[in-house]
Amino acid sequence: MKKLIFTSDELELLEPLLKKRIERLQNDNIKPRVKYISALQTALEKVIKGEADVYKSFEKTMLISVINENFDSINADLTIDSFYNFLFISDEQIKVANKIDCCENILKKCGYKYVKGGFSYAEMFDFINKLKNSTGILLSRSGENDYYKIGFVYEKKEYTVYRLKSPITFEINRFIKFESSAQLRFTLPLKTKQEAKELLSNAESDRYPKDVLEIINVLLD
Repeated sequence: MKKLIFTSDELELLEPLLKKRIERLQNDNIKPRVKYISALQTALEKVIKGEADVYKSFEKTMLISVINENFDSINADLTIDSFYNFLFISDEQIKVANKIDCCENILKKCGYKYVKGGFSYAEMFDFINKLKNSTGILLSRSGENDYYKIGFVYEKKEYTVYRLKSPITFEINRFIKFESSAQLRFTLPLKTKQEAKELLSNAESDRYPKDVLEIINVLLD
């Protein structure tokens, strides 16, 4: 059987949840099945040990169960409701986001089939870091002060594109390989962040969805 390897953060999340479930069952008036509480206890022993180990099928079921039982409350602690606010996320909210990632990773490792798809928050943090550290900016405009597309060039190796006339959401635009031909897809030559910021400062905000220019300005700082 394949051994499971949990990270230190995942182990730190699992241990108190397993202990809480065991304590609750021991104090419950209804005596649980021996197999049920035994699987919780042996799973806890392996979690405390903290090494790669083989988890039996019912032990993995217990791990899935304690995560699913607490997932909604953990998820509710993340109060960020827009991409704009995500740019100013606090250290406490970052911890919550990391905990949500741990929940997802544990479920996947245990073979749970109903894990949501899409990005992890770790991927989101990495993506935003690349946006903030992109030094080259590409722009397209249809009028003197009417810009409709922006590209962020990271280390002249990768770039990503945003359509300025569409809302910027939590969905991640992937960075793709940057080649010189990419510049031909934009109407203006490569700019520095400061140059792009000055050009966009003249854009009429009422032509853009809510928060779009504010988000771009933060990323260009």
